[in-house]
Amino acid sequence: MGIHDREYYRDDTSRPANGITVTVWLIVLHVGLFFLLGLTPHKGDSSEIIRWGGFQLDAILRGEIWRLFTSQLIPLSDLPTVVLGMFLLYWAGRPVEVIYGPRVFLLFYFAVGLVAGLAKFLLGISGLMPHPSEIGLAAPLFAVLILFACHYPRQIVLLFFILPVQVGHLVAVLVGLYLFSAILSFAKDGKLLDAPSVLAAAAFSAFFYLRGASWFAAFAVARMSGRATRGKRLRIYEADARPAEPIEEPPARERASSAVDEHLEAKLDEVLEKLARFGPDRLSHEEQEILMRASAAYQKLRK
Repeated sequence: MGIHDREYYRDDTSRPANGITVTVWLIVLHVGLFFLLGLTPHKGDSSEIIRWGGFQLDAILRGEIWRLFTSQLIPLSDLPTVVLGMFLLYWAGRPVEVIYGPRVFLLFYFAVGLVAGLAKFLLGISGLMPHPSEIGLAAPLFAVLILFACHYPRQIVLLFFILPVQVGHLVAVLVGLYLFSAILSFAKDGKLLDAPSVLAAAAFSAFFYLRGASWFAAFAVARMSGRATRGKRLRIYEADARPAEPIEEPPARERASSAVDEHLEAKLDEVLEKLARFGPDRLSHEEQEILMRASAAYQKLRK
């Protein structure tokens, strides 16, 4: 029996049954809101959608707390910006969704928007950000890019479709630019622009990666929670059912061998959990050997 025959691997929750991923649904949501911005009636300089869901500090203080979240879902009414943002979400969001599963990825995407909204709120009531932007997708999109870069830092992208650069280096430069923008605006006027809210979402994304997904969405039925393997024994599925046979006490030598197998299986569970959470690139040489030894041992059980 190979390691991919284990129940841990058979339950692949990262593949939605209908074939449409959460990433695609998020793109549909953002694009739909973009077109609604142009179709809904305007009062003054603001669309009804922005008046209902945009970030407004006074309205939040009156109890309209949903604005902390909804303001991060409404895109700017700028077609090139929306096209570039949706391309980024599709490119970086799909692999991240595969790693963590659709439920955890959706919760993560909504959470980073809420974190950015809370950062705006706290800076707003402190007077450091008197005029935050009402809408925009910068925070959740940048958080997804951060999480993608944490898993695939050496992935090559073409900057401006010409210059090859590693994603890790690109993200480091972008974080530096946001920091520089925040410091420059504070030094000039004593106020902050939207950069701190984006950096707050990026920090949450890095924390999410370092801690894993189990602390964040333990109830989600996903491989990443680690509960799929705890307390479970290896089960071998045979093609033909066989009648039950009397259980005989194995000799002392076989009992010792069984103890070794159980010890190997315990190590294998830990390696499989790490493999599912962080991918094969994070496995050490010793952990890769455990996978090979376990696969060979389970194949022998089949013979």
